[in-house]
Amino acid sequence: MRTDSLRIADEAKAAAAAYITEQYGREYLPEKPRVYKTKKNTQDAHEAVRPADIRITPAMIRDSASSDQYKLYKLIFERFMASQMASAVYNTVSADITAGAGVFRASGNTVKFDGFTVLYEETSENENILPELNEGDVFVSGNTTTSCDTSRDTTRADV
Repeated sequence: MRTDSLRIADEAKAAAAAYITEQYGREYLPEKPRVYKTKKNTQDAHEAVRPADIRITPAMIRDSASSDQYKLYKLIFERFMASQMASAVYNTVSADITAGAGVFRASGNTVKFDGFTVLYEETSENENILPELNEGDVFVSGNTTTSCDTSRDTTRADV
């Protein structure tokens, strides 16, 4: 089965917009409905994979579906709904933390507006989300990790 179509019916977009507004609020809708462009060689004969009825949430089918069916429906539902929601907005932050004679730098992002991530969030190893920080905050050491980035020449055996 081909599933590379990005086309979504207007009725499905309207249903998604109504659900998002009802469940999360108007601010979670983008200013204009999202339209995704297809690549040149995409076979676009069918509509994208999406829930047939937005009103049927994953929680509603949990008890009547198998574990695999539930996980698949939840993935389809959440990714479709997230694709119709407003983008998340992040602030880039750097914080210098003084501990005794040492100064440590933490760099990452803070969430300004969670957007679609309120419903669906892909985790990434490289993503560095920091808590809300204010100047003068006291840092309490808890779960800390250290990293050291080094480079090395590639040898012929590595290529």
